[in-house]
Amino acid sequence: KRQLRIAEIKQDLLGSAQQLTFDRFYDWAQQNLESLNNLLHTFQIVPSPERERTICEEILSRHQSLQEGSTWYCISHKWLQVWKAHAGWTGPSPGRRVQGSSSS
Repeated sequence: KRQLRIAEIKQDLLGSAQQLTFDRFYDWAQQNLESLNNLLHTFQIVPSPERERTICEEILSRHQSLQEGSTWYCISHKWLQVWKAHAGWTGPSPGRRVQGSSSS
């Protein structure tokens, strides 16, 4: 069934053309957002919210706390809240305080 659906999408995208142009793809994508989303998730070009959550859970399980000297990146609290809703995050907040740092 999946092969048939992929063949249908390919036919819809290419029609009788030999090459897919950006404009033709853009027009198709605008009219087929759900199909595009399914394709991107199937090939993990854009991971599904569930996959994003799983990846973060795996990373956090390996790194229980921040250590002085480690490289980590700051993100906005608002962005984190939006992502948590998107990914269905129900675990503890991914943010951690740096251990071992002293106030001077």
